[in-house]
Amino acid sequence: MIIRVSRRALVAMPIVLATIAVAGYLTVSSGPSGTRTVNLPPTFMGLNTSPHNDASLLQSISESLGGAPTALTSYGAPGTTMLNVVATRTDMTGKVDLHLLGDSGRSIGGTRCTRNVVLRGADEDVDTPGTPLSGKVLCWRTSEQLSISAFVLTRPPAEEDVAAAVDALWLTLD
Repeated sequence: MIIRVSRRALVAMPIVLATIAVAGYLTVSSGPSGTRTVNLPPTFMGLNTSPHNDASLLQSISESLGGAPTALTSYGAPGTTMLNVVATRTDMTGKVDLHLLGDSGRSIGGTRCTRNVVLRGADEDVDTPGTPLSGKVLCWRTSEQLSISAFVLTRPPAEEDVAAAVDALWLTLD
């Protein structure tokens, strides 16, 4: 049996195959939102990345979130506002920084913020009172496919400023 293929089909076939290959690559590399990598910017709220970032802490956080793509960056320098930002491709409600919430915060734009931050053991329930941490601000935004928290450790700015920065970051990662 001899199959005859037209010259037009022979010319079109590599183009069709290349198109399928590129479409497949783009689908795999971008992936569903829960598998895409998370990259935090070099500055946040005008603060540069701190030299005190800890890769082992990032590994621990990622493991506590079931291995979801996660980024952790510290921003600021001694004597200035210092904060940690965590972004992950999962819902981190009740986990990581959100385990430190002393209340449900107040809504500012699409973000929630509180100054009622408490220290609890990792094995303690979020309803455990914990030890209050004064002078801190924690702002967060969560969904099933993306969560961001900004935990201000020193010299907290207005909650509205932190919330606006979280909302802006959300738009770049969503």
